[in-house]
Amino acid sequence: MAKQQPKGDLRGLVIPARAFAEASYTSSTQASPYAGPVVPDQATGLVLHSSGSLDSATSASTGSVIELETLLGGNVGEATQRWRFVGESMRSWEPPLLQSGWEFVARSTVASRYRHPHAVRRAATGLVAVSVIFSGNEVRVYRQSARGKWSSATVEDTGNTTRATLIELPSGRLVCIYSYQVSSTRTQIRSSYSDDDGATWTEGSTAGLDTPLTMASSDVLRLRAAYLNGLTALFIWAQTGGADVIYQYVSSDGGNQWTLVETSFSADAAYPDVCVSGGAIYVGLLQYSASWTPPIRPYVYRLSSAGQALSSATGADASGTGATFEQPATYAGGVFTAGDFALCATDDGYLWTYSTEFGYLAYTGTRETLVRVSTDSGQTWYDNHLSSHTYTAAQNIAYSGSAATALRDLCAVAERGRVILFHSPQTNPGGVATNF
Repeated sequence: MAKQQPKGDLRGLVIPARAFAEASYTSSTQASPYAGPVVPDQATGLVLHSSGSLDSATSASTGSVIELETLLGGNVGEATQRWRFVGESMRSWEPPLLQSGWEFVARSTVASRYRHPHAVRRAATGLVAVSVIFSGNEVRVYRQSARGKWSSATVEDTGNTTRATLIELPSGRLVCIYSYQVSSTRTQIRSSYSDDDGATWTEGSTAGLDTPLTMASSDVLRLRAAYLNGLTALFIWAQTGGADVIYQYVSSDGGNQWTLVETSFSADAAYPDVCVSGGAIYVGLLQYSASWTPPIRPYVYRLSSAGQALSSATGADASGTGATFEQPATYAGGVFTAGDFALCATDDGYLWTYSTEFGYLAYTGTRETLVRVSTDSGQTWYDNHLSSHTYTAAQNIAYSGSAATALRDLCAVAERGRVILFHSPQTNPGGVATNF
């Protein structure tokens, strides 16, 4: 007869398995420092969380709180476990600067068919991404099922060049915000929404701006939006009048109508990206100054609200400590001519930037995809490790060996302790014209 387990008696064995951010990443270091048989009396970081009301007879009720930390997040029945960073060196099992998986979202033999993706991570259902279909000027949303399969739905065929971005509202509603050409000299911002995880879309607003942008839609090169505390921030990058311009808008109705906050940059800034972390919106972009060496650097700004003007925030140089010959873009004739930049925040509050190496002076870049990290809310940025090339001082997570097959149109989104990097290639080395 089996022995009856006393009620309230919890027994188990905890084996800590941590990975270290300052270590050189190899298969052996990622096996954790506690490989092999269990050894008694080893120090652990285990703490337990109780749920419900506390028994007044327990020590927890007097202030000795019991917590449980896990390295990986996810849902377990109706309970939820979340990954978070504690201390200076612990990271998850798959740090966001190591490539741990790869897959197609969509494929085509039509050149440049899938471009400029943007994605959000829905806590309840998974990843949702929007991509512009260049061959038809179509805004199309892709969503991933719990089993990993991707399916798509068309938001609108705009008839002209367009850019798009996604946000998720607290209600669970998805809002797709995109540019729409009214005439050859006027461009509006439209929105559509979905209440069924992106399966179907309903037109929301056809004229979100009080005053349309005085340019063709082809001049609009990127949209990025972020929701925080009832307001949504929208950043528009356009090349107009021979200069790079960054417009900042705010919406109080979930992205239907937009009010201009300011023209944040009238020149020398491009590739904006946004993320929300710790009750703030972080805005990253590439900036140019002839007085810098190298002259192009990524900067990250912290906004306390969606309505705070970007010009009122102080930016932090996110190029890292070792950048000498590398730069994430090219610049000529007063405008950015090529480049890439993505920003995201993981659950532990870390900020991550992903950029494409174009080289500077003695080093001719071959479009390596480089990653840097900030552990202090964007104030200081670290290079992690050297890449495979002497002149770059950041972790290289993707290197094709040729600028013709490199990753482009980068978009990063946190997903349960990891980062998913969406992109399209310049040319697929496998022979397919384009993929996403």
